[in-house]
Amino acid sequence: MKIVIVNDYANIKGVSSAVAIESARALAQAGESVIFFCAVGPIDEKLIHKNITVISMDQKDIREDSCENSSLWNRKAYVSLGRLLGSVDKNNTIVHFHSFVNILSSAALRVVMDRGFKCVLTLHDYLIACPSGSFYDCRNESCCELEGLSAACIRSNCENRGYMHKLWKCSRQAIQMKKGRVPAGVDAFISISEYSERIIRPYLPDSARTYRVKSPIGIQNEGPERVAESKIFTFVDRLGAENGADIFAQAASLAGVEATFIGDGPMRKQLEEMLPGALFSGSLRPENEIRLLRESRVMVFPTLLNETHALAVLKAKALGIPSIVSSGSSAEELVESGEDGFIVERGSIDDLVQKLKVMGSDSLVRRMGRETHRRYWEAPWTPENHVIELMRVYNDVLGGI
Repeated sequence: MKIVIVNDYANIKGVSSAVAIESARALAQAGESVIFFCAVGPIDEKLIHKNITVISMDQKDIREDSCENSSLWNRKAYVSLGRLLGSVDKNNTIVHFHSFVNILSSAALRVVMDRGFKCVLTLHDYLIACPSGSFYDCRNESCCELEGLSAACIRSNCENRGYMHKLWKCSRQAIQMKKGRVPAGVDAFISISEYSERIIRPYLPDSARTYRVKSPIGIQNEGPERVAESKIFTFVDRLGAENGADIFAQAASLAGVEATFIGDGPMRKQLEEMLPGALFSGSLRPENEIRLLRESRVMVFPTLLNETHALAVLKAKALGIPSIVSSGSSAEELVESGEDGFIVERGSIDDLVQKLKVMGSDSLVRRMGRETHRRYWEAPWTPENHVIELMRVYNDVLGGI
């Protein structure tokens, strides 16, 4: 089987790119032949493997280029990916999309359909349903319950970058649905949590095939970390209001606990002023993120978003680090409150302060750390398990040819 993985980026820019790259590497390590097709480099070192061929169009990231019209319909992506598909056997090739909206556009999916290839799309976000991809109103700092691309949605000025940018995103989604035939023309979808699938399911075709596949997390089982010996409460996410970064900062200050922030974002300077004694690592490669996370007593995930996949919480579980997560996101699926962590009310500083203080108990945090580690390793999200589950999907989808 030939596997074509399609992603906007060949390096790690967000969770979807990290998963795409880790997936390609895991498949290659298992002996599968992988082509990684992308719009933008540089090429991540994990894609350097004898079983991986990287094809990059070397285009610009629209977030760095003032001209965004090419990402509404990227003609070059249509032609370049079409040329690649002309060199492989469609009866023995699967095309797996991770991210495409920022640069490749739905033109990349449409050429796969036009050439008669089978395609799979991992639903890392809500971009096939919501123009902004998150069902979140940045102006009101609250989750949005409007139907994606409805009249009320189009009228809603929910974007930080202004209403004209919102209209541009609505145009992008309309083109994606009509000209790109996404999601209607996609053969199968991989959802990454029960929570996100409930939200996005009404936007999928009635006949849509959906699968659940564990993301690849490259952490070895070395036993639970000695969390009771640490005093550090760690936040791992983008440093933005929607991710609850300021909520954690305020709660940490009130609770009087040591804080570490792994990640970067627009609130960094403000957070540094709020917590001058905290450690701010900036964005890290996954292996360095895990190295710093190992030093934690507790991982804190106070997001305000409808998170599709709390990958940071899974990493903490693999290390035996208990988590405090907010309600109303996929993180709820990963924690049993009071057993291997706590679930706090979304947006509640008081609730978070109380749980931070409770986690000051060495005996409690030690017990929770052991329990979360045990539960994770009963069914781990390893690269090997990821490949087994993913190949089942590929073989099932290709069987329909």
